[in-house]
Amino acid sequence: MPTLDELKRFIHKLHYRTFEKIMPHVKEEYGDNVDEDTVRDIIKDFVKDIPNINKIQRKYYNKIFSPHPHAWMMDILINNGQTEDYNDKQNKEAHENTKQYPKYYLIFININTRFVVAIPLNHKKEADVEQALDQFLESNKCVSLTSDKESAFISKRITEKLKQKNISQYIVLDDNHTTLAILDSFIRHLRDMNITNEKSKYQSHHGKYRNFSIHRMNELIEIHNNTIHSATHMKPVDMEKNIKAERQYIANCLIYKAKKSNHDIPEGHFVRIVLAKEIMKKRRFKVSREVYKITGRDGKSYLVSAQDGTTIILPRHRLIDIGETPEKYKFAETIPGAKILPTKILSKNPTGGYNVELTDGTNGTIRKAELRRHHPQIKSELEKDYNNPTLTTIRFDKDLVRKHQQLANSTTIHLHINPVEKTLAEATTRRRSNRLLNKELDKNLN
Repeated sequence: MPTLDELKRFIHKLHYRTFEKIMPHVKEEYGDNVDEDTVRDIIKDFVKDIPNINKIQRKYYNKIFSPHPHAWMMDILINNGQTEDYNDKQNKEAHENTKQYPKYYLIFININTRFVVAIPLNHKKEADVEQALDQFLESNKCVSLTSDKESAFISKRITEKLKQKNISQYIVLDDNHTTLAILDSFIRHLRDMNITNEKSKYQSHHGKYRNFSIHRMNELIEIHNNTIHSATHMKPVDMEKNIKAERQYIANCLIYKAKKSNHDIPEGHFVRIVLAKEIMKKRRFKVSREVYKITGRDGKSYLVSAQDGTTIILPRHRLIDIGETPEKYKFAETIPGAKILPTKILSKNPTGGYNVELTDGTNGTIRKAELRRHHPQIKSELEKDYNNPTLTTIRFDKDLVRKHQQLANSTTIHLHINPVEKTLAEATTRRRSNRLLNKELDKNLN
């Protein structure tokens, strides 16, 4: 009769996953000396995919709302301009430069009220986006603006403009686009509204129903803004004008959030990743076969790392908590396509970025926008530490340290002294220096 380890090795070499396929081979190899229940227990320990994983993870979804009024999201809707139906050989020259079917729309949606504004764009260059943004801000109050990493959105010009107008900017990273779910859902809803009916002149494949003319876009948005929304139970146009209603909606969302169970994953735990769907590709597995380690937090999301230090940032609903030990799972060696995060700024780079030290011990370069991540207007903690070093190590005489019994065994202490002040202090007399240091020691003790 084989040992349990020998039986496991034999079954794994078969590369079959079901009892019906495995048991005949086991009997052929070992006869009736192996119990069927033992084989079933080994099969249960196989690393398996999880069916209906999306339904299971729904309890981890966060309700998207803003804790303050006048918060907006923006994104660019690709309209593709004219289609073959309009650019036929006879009328191509007359229609190819028309502005009735712009190539893009800059879509804004109020996160709480669901009120929508659409501004046509013929290009998505920085100057065009800035002009459309100015047009939006002239007629709408905005306190914060959330968007993805579109190059025009994170440009220095747009970031500075929003900062001057006291508008907070928040950037959603590529690996967590679900934050823009309200806006993405509206765009899908918009395309669903642009369909044929029994009185339509053209068939459903016609370009008219794939793209939006300016007239058609304004018509559909007018319908949306004047229809009661299922989330707020109010018309967006009415709620946009009623600040009390928006504040009440915010209060209700905060109460709902407070009552929701806590599903946080502690740092140091291992997790499996719910794999994202890729366009035009079939997903072989829904959940990763290997496990990864939680190494920190990034707002509501988690830093997920492999052995080599490569790290990605994922929301809670993309993670399955395994626990403090990987158990039967293999700890992944790397994360394909993931980045190694910086831990320290070494110097400024001539291109405008920084030379940094990475988590794996190597050095690299990084742009300011990547370093600041979600908040391009605000310096990151690494930048603050680099630009304003406030911790200076000063070594004291044993006689001075002995005065403070709590620091009797210490010969080194960290004081919050600016480097300039330190230089001035060193230039003064020893008596004055000791007096200043005594005050600092008292502060540390208190």
